[in-house]
Amino acid sequence: MRAARVCAARVRRACAPRVRAARVRHRACAACRTARAPPPRPRLQVYELGRVFRNEGLSTRHNPEFTSIEVYQAYADFTDMMELTEALIAGAAQEVLGTTVVQYQGTEVTLTPPWRRVTMHELVRQAMPGGPDLEALSDSAEDLARAVAAAEAAGVPNAAEAASVGNLVAMCFDELCEEHLVQPTFVTEYPVEVSPLAKRHRTKPGLTERFELFATGRELANAFSELTDPVDQRRRFEAQAAKKAAGDEEACGVDEDFLAALEHGMPPTGGLGIGIDRVVMLLTDSASIKDVIAFPLLRSEGTRPQGEGEQGEAGEAGEANAPPPQQQSKAVPPPAAAAAAAAAAAAPTE
Repeated sequence: MRAARVCAARVRRACAPRVRAARVRHRACAACRTARAPPPRPRLQVYELGRVFRNEGLSTRHNPEFTSIEVYQAYADFTDMMELTEALIAGAAQEVLGTTVVQYQGTEVTLTPPWRRVTMHELVRQAMPGGPDLEALSDSAEDLARAVAAAEAAGVPNAAEAASVGNLVAMCFDELCEEHLVQPTFVTEYPVEVSPLAKRHRTKPGLTERFELFATGRELANAFSELTDPVDQRRRFEAQAAKKAAGDEEACGVDEDFLAALEHGMPPTGGLGIGIDRVVMLLTDSASIKDVIAFPLLRSEGTRPQGEGEQGEAGEAGEANAPPPQQQSKAVPPPAAAAAAAAAAAAPTE
């Protein structure tokens, strides 16, 4: 009996290296890894597609009442939102037109992913080759004066009104860069001053994890890694409220309900807003937003058309998951829409 036990022990010792080697090979087996891997975590997403009203002017690109889709995705950031945006718009083009290469007003626009990704600072540097690198400047009085002088030399109006270098960078982009972005382009890393709901960039002070999508010289989408820190969010809201009190019509106030929700807790989240009307304009080769809205708001007779540059920053693309704007009265429907509604109400019913 003792001899049998000794023999068995020797066999186990002799076989142990082979068994260990077999186990290593087994663990390295792809099928085994797949079998042992935990199930993939489902995407925690919510979205809303609907009509939005904002008290903005009228133009070929702007209508106060427009359609947008807004998305939240938990455990995602602005890079995930870029991939989602590409998939949604390129997928829509492929489904509707059978191609991701579209013609818009005589220009070929390629929607095939991946799309160009470039920072706002890089675009401004390209537009102001002889000026200082605004990304390297601080908000000191001396640096701000240098930045304002360079912007004025480049033809940026009202540059002297910029309260910080970050604000000035955004002004330079709007004036010098936006209209030249014909092919789909993600413009990333917006300054904190113009992004009150976006999370601060994880490696670049003064910037945020935000992008806006531009194509055919106009904004189509806006997204960011959501700011989930209630303390930082309150500071941003208070800064916005101060701007609003000083007369900035685009600034928002302090949203206590939103802050209370953040204080209860919110996971890392990516947020996205897409202007559906502008996407439809692109896919249908429509020059005016009125061509893709069933009942557009019409301008009163005798009023002067409003210029493109007089609109708010977000336009129809919307600020993803932004706090609600001030309560506004519903726009009066155009005469044609009112007449159609009256006729429908007067029609006999079965």
